[in-house]
Amino acid sequence: MISVITYAQPRPLYSPEQQQQIQNTRQSIENQSRLMQAQLQTLARQNNWPLRQTFADGSIMVLSGVSETGQPLYDATTTNRGAALTTRTDVLY
Repeated sequence: MISVITYAQPRPLYSPEQQQQIQNTRQSIENQSRLMQAQLQTLARQNNWPLRQTFADGSIMVLSGVSETGQPLYDATTTNRGAALTTRTDVLY
């Protein structure tokens, strides 16, 4: 008795044309992101807006954009300390 095991070659997930399109789209998004970040930094300097701020409680605020009315938009993190204290997750048993 003779056993023959063959393995199929995996087919590429995307065709070369699709891979090129994905690469072009990725590059376009990266370029647009860099341009927007540079414009945001320029506006921040002109308007004396902080790009990033860290607070005493450990929360962080990062400039992320500008509103339609020209106001700075910030993404902020908060600490979960209040929730941890009220649920007593800060206590080991």
